[in-house]
Amino acid sequence: MSGTGESPLVDQTYTGTWNGKALTAQMRWAPGDTPEVLRRGVGKATLEDGTQVSIEGWQPSADSMEFSLAPDPGGATYKTTKSTGDGKAGWESSSLTLIEKK
Repeated sequence: MSGTGESPLVDQTYTGTWNGKALTAQMRWAPGDTPEVLRRGVGKATLEDGTQVSIEGWQPSADSMEFSLAPDPGGATYKTTKSTGDGKAGWESSSLTLIEKK
């Protein structure tokens, strides 16, 4: 095995909101496993009241990301678009916003 010794896994922390409630999320991203997915991630999100939910994400393009959270009463998949505010990258939909913490 050759390479730079860097792991293809990337740990990322986010702050944001889900259905109007503040949350923090920690995810581990890996390279995509199909041609349609650039990268795929799993992790935990903690809501402002301390409730923890599982979060999964997959990135079909450079400008979009899709997330699912469980348990989610609606079982929704949140299709987000890339945003940049205050120099920080993020992902936004009407119900879910995740901003990368530096």
